[in-house]
Amino acid sequence: ADTLQGYSPNTNGIWTGNGITNGLSGIFSPSVAGTSSLMSTDHILTYTYTDPNTGCINSDSIEATVHALPDVNAGLDTLVCNNPNPTDIILNIPIVSSVPMNGSGIWTGTGITNPTGIFRTDAAGGSSLNPYTLTYTYTDGNSCINMDSIEVLVSDPIIPQAFPYDTVCAYDNIFFFDNTTFTPTN
Repeated sequence: ADTLQGYSPNTNGIWTGNGITNGLSGIFSPSVAGTSSLMSTDHILTYTYTDPNTGCINSDSIEATVHALPDVNAGLDTLVCNNPNPTDIILNIPIVSSVPMNGSGIWTGTGITNPTGIFRTDAAGGSSLNPYTLTYTYTDGNSCINMDSIEVLVSDPIIPQAFPYDTVCAYDNIFFFDNTTFTPTN
C-alpha cells in the first residue's frame, strides 16, 4: 500500500475510489484496486475537502494507473549430479509474460555463478539432503517486479564398478560378465 502525498490541505478531507483502504490517511493499495492480467488499469481517486470554517465542500481527482505484475515461470524443479569435474549447468530460460516486454531478469541463489543462469554444484557446496532454491527475478518496463523459484537437488552419482578383477591373463578360461552379482559403490 502507498500513502498518497502532496495534496493540500491534508486535513479535513477524505480520499475515495477503487483501492483506497483508508480514506482519512490516503492509503491506496494497488493490489486492492486491481488490474487484469498483463494489462494496465486506470483508477480515479477523489479527494473531497470540507472547509472547517465555512462548511464548503470541494473535491479534486487524480488518475492512478495500476500495471499488472509480469508473469514469471522459472521452470520445473530438477535433480543434477554432483559431478566430480566442476561443470557449468545452464538453467532453462524462464518464461516471462509482461506488458511491456522490455524488461530484464536475473538468477540468484546458492551456486549461481552468473546471473544469466549458470549454476555450479561446487559453488553451491556439493550434494545436499535439502535442495538449493534458485530464484529468477524479472523487472518489466514499468519497474514492476515479480519472481519465481525452482529447487535444484544435487545428488552424488553412483560410481559403477565395471569389472571386479584388475588382472586377466590371456590363458584364463572364457567367462561372462554377470550383472546380477554387481553392487554399485560410491
